[in-house]
Amino acid sequence: MLRETLIYASLVKLMTRHGRTAPKTDQPLSALRPLLLVKEFLDDFPQADVSLEELAQLAGLSPFHLVRTFQKQFGLPPHAYQIQARLRLAKTLLKQGVSISETAQECGFHDQSHLHRHFKKALGITPKQYARP
Repeated sequence: MLRETLIYASLVKLMTRHGRTAPKTDQPLSALRPLLLVKEFLDDFPQADVSLEELAQLAGLSPFHLVRTFQKQFGLPPHAYQIQARLRLAKTLLKQGVSISETAQECGFHDQSHLHRHFKKALGITPKQYARP
């Protein structure tokens, strides 16, 4: 039920944001729309525990086709994009003074070490080093 609510909220937001203007691209809008739905969902709900199959269902594409076209359009496969979105959220929370363990939980990481590993790999510093004033 929660996933359906999140997907519905994401769809409403997407329709509101992108209903009037077309993105500038070489691809036809009809080919981009499913990818934009997935990208917007991952941006709005980075903490969501969503499977590739669920994202593919949201986009109306096969999982293989979603991964291939998403990576071609945005430079990362959906899971890597979701990790980047989680890290953006984690950076915001850490700067607001939220504890590392709470940040990990709020961002959808399995535990603090999962956040630490991805944070260090992406930014070259630990969450604790980043949070220091």
